Amino acid sequence: FFFQAEDGIRDSSVTGVQTCALPIYLTALRVIVSCDDSPLGAQAMDTAAALARRLDAELKGVFIEDVNLIRSADLPFTHEVTWSGASPRRMQSNEVQRTLQRQAQALQTLVVQTASARRLRWSFEVVRGASTDRVLDAMQALDVVVFGHAGRYSASLSAPLQTIDSARRAMLVVFDGTPASHRALNAALDLVRDTRSRLVIAVTSGDSDPALLRARARRQLESRREQATVHTQTLFVTLKHRDAATVARVAETYAPHLLLWGGIACDTDRAALTALVDMLRCPVVLVA
Repeated sequence: FFFQAEDGIRDSSVTGVQTCALPIYLTALRVIVSCDDSPLGAQAMDTAAALARRLDAELKGVFIEDVNLIRSADLPFTHEVTWSGASPRRMQSNEVQRTLQRQAQALQTLVVQTASARRLRWSFEVVRGASTDRVLDAMQALDVVVFGHAGRYSASLSAPLQTIDSARRAMLVVFDGTPASHRALNAALDLVRDTRSRLVIAVTSGDSDPALLRARARRQLESRREQATVHTQTLFVTLKHRDAATVARVAETYAPHLLLWGGIACDTDRAALTALVDMLRCPVVLVA
């Protein structure tokens, strides 16, 4: 089995567990949103704006000019098939550039409209590179990044992303006990107050004791409940691996409308996050 679940409400095994001091609140200077013009991108923008409002942070939109697409358009043998025509035609570099400019302008307009409606500070930047990697490289210590790219589901996104009943919707947090994962859990707790979601906390069973990780997460939950800031149904899931395939299987089971991931500790984490941004049918939030 890749993972196992347990009901976090019935388990109260926190007593006597030694835990480190945990951060109670999440802080951020910027909430960066990297998205496209799909419905998933709109969800990502709403999530980023909600976090920026909650954290009194700047909303920063980033549009990535896909360097691989631009390079492909310059090759003489590259062709494309459009929705309006069945016959392939040669890709034109100038058309690709114009399309990217239109998409960047549309995203900037959305950022401005969203920030104005919620009275947020905002900025916008166009960069060139591989989409996820370019944003990760630009992250700073107190940044939160929200990804909302249609990826492999772009052809089917005319339908609603989630058909699951709102009362059963879930918010999924990958929790490995690091300070970044504690901050990711705090971000989830901030967001879950505004939704009818249950919270699924996926703890890893790699180098750490999953029982200890569950106890740390519960301590954080109880702290927020004592402050009367969070009251939500919680479910714990134990992951045998912290990789894209395992997390994606959990996502298939619980159909989250949001995935939160804390920190990039190694190249394996970066690869897993990049894959999840492309695979999942929900926005992905990375908390530094």
